[in-house]
Amino acid sequence: METTVTTAKWGILMLMLHPEAAQRAQEELDQLPERIVLSDKTHLIYVNALINEIQRTANILPINLLRAVAEDIEIDGYRFPAGSMVLPQISITMNDPGNFENPEKFLPERFIDENNNLKKVETLIPFSIGKRQCLGESLARAELFLIFANLLRNFDFICPDPGNPPSLERVYGLTVSPKPYLCVIKKRVI
Repeated sequence: METTVTTAKWGILMLMLHPEAAQRAQEELDQLPERIVLSDKTHLIYVNALINEIQRTANILPINLLRAVAEDIEIDGYRFPAGSMVLPQISITMNDPGNFENPEKFLPERFIDENNNLKKVETLIPFSIGKRQCLGESLARAELFLIFANLLRNFDFICPDPGNPPSLERVYGLTVSPKPYLCVIKKRVI
């Protein structure tokens, strides 16, 4: 629950700071009934891309669990003997310009291909990878889709002081949260 709530905090902040992305998602959502259900997920390409970009930029668990190297290995000229403790850094992958062009920019479009299909991007790893990736990934993906799709379908998220937008400073704890911020939430008239 902590990770879903923290992702939602970042998501609302990003929607407020990037109203053009929120509007594009709303245009897609407006083609569907007022209540979005899980079966709508495959039809909402931009909404899914937006959620991917929120997860990439939020990067709420940048440090993975401590691991031990099973056998001697060399990676990029560095030798790791069996038993060495390593700490995978997910944030490096999700902010690497080799993986994501202009990683400092909020660009949901990076997850949409030239045929307007959602791209599977192997370096988007908010749930980690391998045998120890998050067991709740499928539930979390479903929750995030339902939360953001229904919020965007029914509400606008407005920065109360556009001349003084909220900070993107990261607050470290069990997860990485945004600093507290204010947001005006307005019911959409559709």
